[in-house]
Amino acid sequence: MIGIIVLLIVFTIWFVILKWLVRKISSHLPDRPWRKFAQVAIFVALIPLPLVDEIVGGRQFARLCEANVVHVNKDTARGKTVYSDIHAPTSQVPWTWVKVWKHATLYRDVTTDEVVLSFDYLSAQGGHLFPGFDSGPDPLTFKGTCKPPGAGDKRFYEELGLTIVDKRS
Repeated sequence: MIGIIVLLIVFTIWFVILKWLVRKISSHLPDRPWRKFAQVAIFVALIPLPLVDEIVGGRQFARLCEANVVHVNKDTARGKTVYSDIHAPTSQVPWTWVKVWKHATLYRDVTTDEVVLSFDYLSAQGGHLFPGFDSGPDPLTFKGTCKPPGAGDKRFYEELGLTIVDKRS
């Protein structure tokens, strides 16, 4: 409930600032019949400004998710017994409007320790408007996690002929 009240207060403050800004900008326009239309257009164009980092970051994240694939050699993977490497690296994706983290997921052969299957689990943090709002750093305007289709699905691994075991190190 407090979160909703804070959100309403922030939006009210934003609309007051926006109204003042539109008046300031439109005062430089000639006093013509189209001036009111221009004011409305400016107002509508500036409404999403506080969320622009999430809007652009959401599109960037969607493109990263579309390009995210499972890397596996189906010929050599068949019949292998693998384990999930819990020490796989995590890195931040550079040049994104919101923070995006790439969590490598590696499945290694139990006997040779070679990587048999790999994919990246992507997660995004929200923009700068409400960091930590709603008890977490998740984005407000898009789902902040993705992995390739089938990745993590037991049936997907069975179709590849992989046996997954639990190996703790």
